[in-house]
Amino acid sequence: MQVFSRAAAVLGLLLPVLASAQVPVEVAELGERDIVREVSVTGTVTSPQSSLLSTAVSGLVKRVAVDEGRRVAQGDVLLELDAELAELALERAEADVRQRQTSLDDARRRLAEAEKVVTQSGISRSQVESLRAEV
Repeated sequence: MQVFSRAAAVLGLLLPVLASAQVPVEVAELGERDIVREVSVTGTVTSPQSSLLSTAVSGLVKRVAVDEGRRVAQGDVLLELDAELAELALERAEADVRQRQTSLDDARRRLAEAEKVVTQSGISRSQVESLRAEV
């Protein structure tokens, strides 16, 4: 009982001090907010989607038109190929066409001459057919 009476005596002394003490109070408006928590971690981020890129023609890449990680849509230009190799291939193909056209013109000329001569009995019919096969 003495412990209780001592505690009551101490509390009796402190109550007037506590009652007269001014406690600062802050007033805040209540509202809904997101709670943000930051966590520092180390790891690897991988995309759930990936795409394999290929081009309709082969060649050297001249320019990459998008930055890594940027979203792209179907039809967006992703890279530009160097046209120099394609231009060289086109020039070679055009030269080959010209050469073959010249060969064809020559074969037609020889066939026409052979058909004239065969009528004059200068060469055999099989030689004319051989020339016709070249055309």
